Amino acid sequence: MVLQVPHSTKSSLPSLLAEGRKEEIEERYGLVPLYEISLRTVAIGGYLAKVKQYANKVDSFVARMKSLASELSRADTPEKKARIESELWKTDADVLWNMRKMNIYSALVSASGGLGVPRETVKLLKKIRGKKR
Repeated sequence: MVLQVPHSTKSSLPSLLAEGRKEEIEERYGLVPLYEISLRTVAIGGYLAKVKQYANKVDSFVARMKSLASELSRADTPEKKARIESELWKTDADVLWNMRKMNIYSALVSASGGLGVPRETVKLLKKIRGKKR
């Protein structure tokens, strides 16, 4: 959102900033406190980092599964095949577990986008209703 300051008040804005009167500036120009945007941004960034973390783990386990599948094709005894198959199943379970975690954090990324929205909607509606009168 770009702040549009009326020409007549442009000269008073620097003086208000110089005096450190943040609250007055926010009230006069109808600015929204920045902490809500910051909280939303931090939450989205944090959850995206967790999604990336679990995606990297999934990639690692999938590479391990490919390696085990290759070993399985070269296994010459039933004991080796059984051991490799067991490792494959454990690795597959790890892949699924990490994909589950990744999906949970993906949903939280979407939910984080809604932080502070109801409050902002109410403020906007009040402004719109105030202009109609």
